[in-house]
Amino acid sequence: MVTYSLTDPSVYPTTEFSINFFRKQPETLPTAKLEEAMLVKQMRTLILNQAVAGVGYHDAFLWAAYEPAHGREYTSPFMGLKMDRDELRYCHELVDWWRDKRSTGASSEGGDISFSQMARRRRQIVELKDMKDSVFCDCIVQVVKIWQDSRTTDLYVTDFTANPGFGDPNQSNIVMPGKQPLPLPNSVVCKITLWDEVNTRAEVIQPLQFFKLKNVRVRWGRGGNLEGSMGMGKDGKDSLVRVADSDEVLKKLRKRKVAFLQGDKEALSRTSSNADLPEHSVSRGDTIVPEFPPAEHSCVSGMIPGHYYTFVAEVVKVWFGVQCHDVYVTDYTEHPYLMDFSAVEQWQPPPGRRTLHVSVWDDWQALIAGLTTGHFVRFEYMLFKRIHPKKPTGDGKEDPPLLGGKIGEVVHRPCKITRVPATDPAVKELLRRKAVVMNIDIDIPDTPPSLAEPNAGAGQEKPSSLPSPRPTPAHLRLRSVSPLSTQPDPLLPSRSDGPLRNIYHNMPRSTFAELKKSTTSSVWRLRGRVLGFQPGRLRDWAWQECTKCHMEVPNNQRTCSECMEQDDTDDSVPVPHWRFAFVLQDEHGETLPNVFCCDDNATTFLGDLPPQNLFSNREALNVLRTRTRSLLGNIEDVQLHLLRAEEAWQRLQSGKGKVTAVDGQESKEPKLQYGEWADWTIRRWMDQEVPTWSISGCRIVI
Repeated sequence: MVTYSLTDPSVYPTTEFSINFFRKQPETLPTAKLEEAMLVKQMRTLILNQAVAGVGYHDAFLWAAYEPAHGREYTSPFMGLKMDRDELRYCHELVDWWRDKRSTGASSEGGDISFSQMARRRRQIVELKDMKDSVFCDCIVQVVKIWQDSRTTDLYVTDFTANPGFGDPNQSNIVMPGKQPLPLPNSVVCKITLWDEVNTRAEVIQPLQFFKLKNVRVRWGRGGNLEGSMGMGKDGKDSLVRVADSDEVLKKLRKRKVAFLQGDKEALSRTSSNADLPEHSVSRGDTIVPEFPPAEHSCVSGMIPGHYYTFVAEVVKVWFGVQCHDVYVTDYTEHPYLMDFSAVEQWQPPPGRRTLHVSVWDDWQALIAGLTTGHFVRFEYMLFKRIHPKKPTGDGKEDPPLLGGKIGEVVHRPCKITRVPATDPAVKELLRRKAVVMNIDIDIPDTPPSLAEPNAGAGQEKPSSLPSPRPTPAHLRLRSVSPLSTQPDPLLPSRSDGPLRNIYHNMPRSTFAELKKSTTSSVWRLRGRVLGFQPGRLRDWAWQECTKCHMEVPNNQRTCSECMEQDDTDDSVPVPHWRFAFVLQDEHGETLPNVFCCDDNATTFLGDLPPQNLFSNREALNVLRTRTRSLLGNIEDVQLHLLRAEEAWQRLQSGKGKVTAVDGQESKEPKLQYGEWADWTIRRWMDQEVPTWSISGCRIVI
């Protein structure tokens, strides 16, 4: 790896732009010298130290440099990048500009300046309490514990300042060695992992020694705490430095250590970034740390592994174990990496991968006492993670990982498990999804009377003793990358409200412009209408696949001509599949082309209409035309008129036919009438680094 600091008139003289280049072959790294101009292509940007920086990843970036002394360009022999005329001209102007700035600086300040002197500042030395996520820094610490393996070395260090983000979830206290072992709270000990070149110099470190650690970066780990790292391609020559006793920062550290040994918590609390050190007698579930990122509000179908979520679900089954309790819940949305429990008839779970396995640990096990099947529960700060690793199968491939939820064994996370009444708005949305998925009729309960109204009769059920959820609008919304709408939520669609029924009723609506700008794979709720569709004929919406060669068979054929053998068995009969796409327009005039709908999603979208050969089955074609009439309007008639006109023109050009008129007049094109506006649910995903959109979660009202 090599790092360059660059400048140009847009940032000079206040800042510089830093780029880290990574290559497996050292000979392909940039070799540009000081005061030369440099061209970099296919570079990525990210936030480092709260500023924008560049990164050139393996086999992805290109570079070239301009040498002003000889007026030539050069690059690595493995690059093949050539500057064009405009790029060479700009490099020449950039070198002249820097010479002028250099001469101006020498005359005004009486000295010389260079790129390295222009904006380079020493990395700040910070205390552990001031470390922030994804910010590089230097620190002076005392080593508490060392743990080595074949690839890395884990250092447990402290400077006796408290940061509530620290703490190893697998152990409660770190003990500092000595004549009298000293237990240290988790909040004053930071775990730092040494990699690569820095790890090769780990043998010089001994417990109880004081070191200056350079270029340390802390990030939120999978266990929910801040963990540091050093190395990752960096040269480890000067990363670990013994500190002299005369160092002022070390003197302050020794004073804090003396205060800790004497039990002066008041003096020690002044070094904390938040408050006094947490008492170990306090339950971790009751310790709320506002510095942690908030949990996301999402349905199960939109969850991403490694994130913390808040959601409402219905209990399917509860297992009470020795070390942990298992709760199986559902919100009636499907995730492709959940375990399928539909075969367990005793549970009566929803079909497909809609049941989420949540393991509950530690102090939170008491919160699920009394939970049974049918209860509605709100989970807060549930970690969505992998519960079963990938396993290789007989053909060399790997089974997909199975995902689940986890509550507990996570330090400083304000997890909560609360019972939710059936009148809660989030539960009402869950019941509407349940009615669609289970294909049953459910009576949605009305909102209970307020406290100001007279008390109900003695037979009324008493409210739950569990704490009620915090009444914020975010609890009522599902996950979306678009900002929350400030307008009141629209009325939920009924069977007569629009041609589509959407299972994501409480997801805020977005626009096509916001969908196109998004860079994440997620589900969007949009309002739009159909401008066109492909294929142009409804009879071509279904295609046939040969079961032997898996090639497409024309709809006017009953068997695959390529695989036809002596006998015509059932194996050679083609299998029909749905495949079509829409061109949609939203209320702002923005269009979204090629919104695909295929296979099972198309069957659900068309009201559970199975795929059939529409070329020979006229009855199925009429059913399809009837169900899509409210969405398509007369677009099919217009497209059929254009297709027939094009076919007639082609026959006329080839001399095989002529255009005929009906009753002496040419056939007129029908007046275009679009279909109704509807609520669409579109899933965005990447297909070979190309954004693709498909229909998911909505169906035609029959």
